[in-house]
Amino acid sequence: MREMTETKKKGFTTLLRITALIAALVTAGSFALPLLRKNSALGAVGGRALSELTPFSTAVAYYSGSEIAGLSKKPNASDGGYRAVAELLSQVNIQQGYEKLYLIYRDGDKVPRYLEDGREFPLSAYRPVKSILDKIYTGKSVGSYADDLVTREDQRQVAVACLPLYGSGRTVLAVLVAECDPGDTGYHLVGPVNLYHVGGAAGAVLLLCILILWGMRKYRLARADREERAAALEPGVHEEPIPPEDDFQLPVDSMAHQPPLDGQAGDAPDEDGDDSLSGPQ
Repeated sequence: MREMTETKKKGFTTLLRITALIAALVTAGSFALPLLRKNSALGAVGGRALSELTPFSTAVAYYSGSEIAGLSKKPNASDGGYRAVAELLSQVNIQQGYEKLYLIYRDGDKVPRYLEDGREFPLSAYRPVKSILDKIYTGKSVGSYADDLVTREDQRQVAVACLPLYGSGRTVLAVLVAECDPGDTGYHLVGPVNLYHVGGAAGAVLLLCILILWGMRKYRLARADREERAAALEPGVHEEPIPPEDDFQLPVDSMAHQPPLDGQAGDAPDEDGDDSLSGPQ
């Protein structure tokens, strides 16, 4: 009966371990898959925008570099040079189907501003763009796209790509920013299934299995400890320790019946005993 109980416990433990392993895989996959889908979608949209805008940014910097350099020092929306650039940006924006297309620059305090009117660029909303601007102005990047969606002030999510406009000596005159439609942003949805909910449920199952396994192990160790204590306290027959050879002594009774050793006389006769066997006097 005890063997059957132990077999059932081992089977239940194995089942818990397999369940915990499956739950761990499902949890990891449920949270990793949306991230992979988002990175793939942003890479496709951002990469397309960069490839489309690279020739355009080169042409704008070549033909309007001096106007852009002047506007970065003193923005003026009514300036003729800026109006020409703005009209060109508007045409490209309509043709390529972007959400927005505009130029920003950095002032002396390294604060990004719109080239149109000098308004401060809202980095709090465009946090993923900040690292791109830093890399562009330090020469570590020639353009990139944000690795996360940007939530604008109107709560719309967009993908953002940035390209530098270079002047003489590879000086960054301004940065061309394209806001693109990211498409379906439900990266965590597979049909009606919400992967985040699946991952949360699997995580709860994993935690439960771990707690049960931990409790079973703790109970098993406690039971083994109780059994050891009970065995130590249980009365029983204990063998006497065998003394070492040097201390070994025969029992007194056995020595009384030992024959005399060679050369050792026997018991002396009594004084009043028979001496007829003795020799001549």
